[in-house]
Amino acid sequence: MFIVFLDGSLCISTPIDPTFLVLPYLVSNGKDGKFKPLDQIVVDDEFPNCCYLLGSSRIAEVDSVTDTRSSGDIKVYRYNSEKGLKWLKKKVEAVAAHLQRTKEHVSQGSHAAVFVKSNKEAGTEAEHMAYACGIVSDYLDSDQAKELHIYLGIADEELIRKTTKIAEEPPAKKLKKENNSEPTEDYTLNNVLPKSAVTNKNGRLTRGQKVLSKVDKTGMKNIASFFSPKSSVKK
Repeated sequence: MFIVFLDGSLCISTPIDPTFLVLPYLVSNGKDGKFKPLDQIVVDDEFPNCCYLLGSSRIAEVDSVTDTRSSGDIKVYRYNSEKGLKWLKKKVEAVAAHLQRTKEHVSQGSHAAVFVKSNKEAGTEAEHMAYACGIVSDYLDSDQAKELHIYLGIADEELIRKTTKIAEEPPAKKLKKENNSEPTEDYTLNNVLPKSAVTNKNGRLTRGQKVLSKVDKTGMKNIASFFSPKSSVKK
């Protein structure tokens, strides 16, 4: 879905698992080790509309990352780090499987794979996992992202996301640039048209030139006079 605002800006929204949006609140509230109802966990003065997340049809999936207790109609939650990492691992594996299925280029030089024909493979299973981990990490804060990389045994996310120099690809061709880009001729020096420009192939004046030859040129200045330097006025 996309919305165009009056100022011309464009807002594009894509489906997302609401657990990703609730996860930061669960982690923050789980530090004290207390069980709380979701409506007391998902609270944010800066984003008061976050309470609408609780009305999502998939909000029950937060059970996958929390310990829960129930008493009558009241259900309370506490974030479980081990459950959270297992849940994130499943998300990474799902993204990696999609990348392999669609044969996305995730190895070095993948940015040029769309434009340059290459004999490289789309990537190994480890490369797909590393790339997928980077994608999922974009939905996490820095601390959670580091924990996920350590849990999966993947190098630091910044090293994964950086693109190294493209190997085995043809170098980009550079356009030759002349040292002197200025005109080599001064077109204001000679104001007389060559004979070939005045006459046609048969050596005769064209109809337009004949009409111009009959115009009274009294008082007219030569066009070259507008480009010549002005002489200083002696006092």
